[in-house]
Amino acid sequence: MLVALAQASDGATPMFRINRLSRPTALKIAAAITIISFTLGFIAGLPALMRGPGPNGITAEGIPFIAILLGNVPSAAGLVAAFATWRQQRWGIILLIITSVVSALIASPGILIRPSTEAFIVATIGVIESIIVVVLCLWPSPKPDMA
Repeated sequence: MLVALAQASDGATPMFRINRLSRPTALKIAAAITIISFTLGFIAGLPALMRGPGPNGITAEGIPFIAILLGNVPSAAGLVAAFATWRQQRWGIILLIITSVVSALIASPGILIRPSTEAFIVATIGVIESIIVVVLCLWPSPKPDMA
């Protein structure tokens, strides 16, 4: 009964409809996610950048200052890559994949070390977002239906 409710008018279940996502749409979704995420990340990191490092290079939030600096480099490059990805330029897609992977690698210590609860949550969201962006950038074009 639930399967019948989940079927669309063309008989395809929602799982099959996601496979029909076009590559240009997937790239635009990846670019939009990146623009929102990297812009918010850059804005959130500004206060810590303005205060500078505390004793032993640790910020007031308990995050190493070098991690905040390194986190803003992919943000700047990611915004350029997102614009180029939106326009479906190959170099932009490659750069977006690279910046997403670097961003996930920079955020992953926040998951393992857990300097604070909010740092853990932000790091987890950042890694998940990066994985989603990479998957969307590598999304294949749909195959034509064989009727």
